[in-house]
Amino acid sequence: GPVSPRFVVNRGMVQLLAKQDFAAGEQVFINYTPTSSSRMAQLYGFALRPPVNVAHESMQLWAAMNPNSPNFAVAQQALAVALPGVDPNSSPFLLTEADPLPQSLIVALHCQRAKPVPLNGVEPSQEVLQELLNALEQRRASYANNGDRMQDLKLAMGPEPLPERKKIALYLRMVEGRILDKALAKLRAACEPVAAAEA
Repeated sequence: GPVSPRFVVNRGMVQLLAKQDFAAGEQVFINYTPTSSSRMAQLYGFALRPPVNVAHESMQLWAAMNPNSPNFAVAQQALAVALPGVDPNSSPFLLTEADPLPQSLIVALHCQRAKPVPLNGVEPSQEVLQELLNALEQRRASYANNGDRMQDLKLAMGPEPLPERKKIALYLRMVEGRILDKALAKLRAACEPVAAAEA
């Protein structure tokens, strides 16, 4: 669009930059979509309510690697080959309800751990999948109500009206909860055959 947001971190603000000239008094429009509600809340301080934004909902998952790690250079080289243009240290992976466990995330985690990359018939490392499962379970458990979506739904539908900020936070938590549940189900299914074989 003709206007884009830019963060000024050291000043704690967002600037809107015009990509074209506007005449004095001319109306300026901002296109907020397509983006997730969590991103809208970060950028603009509000989120669209369902079902308006359902198709664009996502959850950000950072999988950055410490540049001081002993195998950082090797991992970066492997990432450049396996995932050209993807840099987990500069942008998050987006998990969606349609793709709650992106292949690019799994590949990046393998590169970072110097494991064979799960492409072209190579199976993902159970160790990597189990680490990701544990991390996502911890994230889910850190949510208010311990991630219990039924309690969240009762809160949303309760007799007491919620302040706007709490409504946004509740909605975002419910969206992320749905995505996390799907990612966790896929990871558990991938880890179960190994656990059954080891038993």
